[in-house]
Amino acid sequence: MINTYEKKAMDEALNIVLSRKRGINAIKQAVIPHLIQYYIKTEEYENCEKLKLIAARLEKQNETKSKKVKV
Repeated sequence: MINTYEKKAMDEALNIVLSRKRGINAIKQAVIPHLIQYYIKTEEYENCEKLKLIAARLEKQNETKSKKVKV
């Protein structure tokens, strides 16, 4: 059974990841896999999809930044 406080903490973390705040991309990338595991465990697949889209976007941004640095 999922603890109410655990649910609230994970939902707050999700809100932070979904926010458009700049400068926390590294934190977002570190937290997203844990959130995906949690939401799979609680069968909240809609949140998993949102997180996967954000993870893909962050990865693409990193690739773009890496290419700019190499050039």
